[in-house]
Amino acid sequence: MIPSLTDILSSNRPRTTLLAAMAAACTAGIATAANDATLSLVPSSLHVEAGSTLDVAVHMHVNADPAPALIGAQVVLHFDPAILEPAIANMVVAVGDGPLPSLNPGCVIDAVGGSICFFVLDPTFSGTGGFSGDLAMLHFRVKQGVESCSASDLVRYSTVDDLTTTLAALPPDAPTVDFVNLPAISLDRTAPTLHGVPAAITVPADAGTTAGAVVPNPGVTATDACDPSVPVHILVTLPGGQTASEWPARFPVGTSTVRWQATDDTGHTTTESRAVTVQNHQLMDATVLLQGTFDRESLGFDRVIRFRTGPMVQLRTVSFDPITRSGSVSDLEVPVAAAYPCVAAKDGARSLADTASATVTGTKYSADFSLVLGDSNDDDLVDVIDFTYFVFDMGVAAIDGRSNFNADGFVNNADFSYIAVNFFKVGQSCGAYTGGQPRGRITVKELRRMGLGHLAIADLNRDGVVDSRDIQNYLAGVRPEASHMDSSEAPPIR
Repeated sequence: MIPSLTDILSSNRPRTTLLAAMAAACTAGIATAANDATLSLVPSSLHVEAGSTLDVAVHMHVNADPAPALIGAQVVLHFDPAILEPAIANMVVAVGDGPLPSLNPGCVIDAVGGSICFFVLDPTFSGTGGFSGDLAMLHFRVKQGVESCSASDLVRYSTVDDLTTTLAALPPDAPTVDFVNLPAISLDRTAPTLHGVPAAITVPADAGTTAGAVVPNPGVTATDACDPSVPVHILVTLPGGQTASEWPARFPVGTSTVRWQATDDTGHTTTESRAVTVQNHQLMDATVLLQGTFDRESLGFDRVIRFRTGPMVQLRTVSFDPITRSGSVSDLEVPVAAAYPCVAAKDGARSLADTASATVTGTKYSADFSLVLGDSNDDDLVDVIDFTYFVFDMGVAAIDGRSNFNADGFVNNADFSYIAVNFFKVGQSCGAYTGGQPRGRITVKELRRMGLGHLAIADLNRDGVVDSRDIQNYLAGVRPEASHMDSSEAPPIR
């Protein structure tokens, strides 16, 4: 049988008349006057994770004026044993600086049934009045594996063995009490989930600016089983070490790190980070047109085109349509620049260079080139030296071979027409070419000094000079003789 407050007071106070009066006040219940005090169960936190401690204060607030002269309190509680357990053996602790600082050793705790009954006293029995504060602290622990978004009635005022929570005061006071149970507690133990976090991002720099690249914000969101609204915070660390708390309008060249973080109302945090890399180059798309007539009407052909963008020169294979004589290439990598007023393209051993002003299309540059054919020796000129190469190359040739300008597999009169039409033209290469002016004549001796003695075969009239007269002889039907080439002058492998 659990002792009552009357029993406790009787055992601690010899004045039987006073004890009888207090006992009568306690056992008679509460007077009908306005309530003198409020007893509230106050949690240490509204959000507690499984395995963590939940402290509950039994808090008294005195409403009456004048306040009753309190000498003792009997507190009877029920707690949910499926969720809570005592955190320590002596889980009820009196508050030493409170109005009733002495905890009677007759405290009863039933961890299986979930009941607590304890008594706190004024050891002087002089009566304490006007105090608002904690009477006792209860130390619970949330059991492992428990999870709930809103656990109600974890601890509440109750009745055990016909005992209820009461206050005792010196006569003639008979304190009346309002009771406030423990509010709902969140026992959430699951962190939020982030949605929409992308894989690592790698993009080229945007054309038309040196500031980097616009990277679309993936719009990462977070959900949580218990928290209906979980904000997502980002931290962006830029290549130079600067940080930002918002998605940048444009990421600079280099590797930035983006961290997304979401914290629910129980303090659980989920964090994910990704690298955003803006490459140190921009992209350019190019369209190339070959001027002239092509005989291959059933099959396309490939040409290796040399592109110059600023200091960078790169080779790309371009597939051409024989009818339209055009081909295109995508995603040429070019150095990062705010603009490209002059870019160049050239078909190595077949065309003059052509230039264009690159325009910005979306996030890339674009440029269109029109190539004049007839440059067999890749000096960006069409002149008599190209005629010597043409004469040497006459006959069956690879489709992409030198001097086979029209890609028909033969070096013949059709190819000669490109030299004749474009004779003395100079290519445009954004100032990169400084090879001089086209030549109308060259001596055989000079060819030999240049290591090109095998090209002397183009001296059709054998006067020691390759010039316009040899071109006229070719037009008249004169063709080279093999004996005209020195036996020591073997043609190069091509």
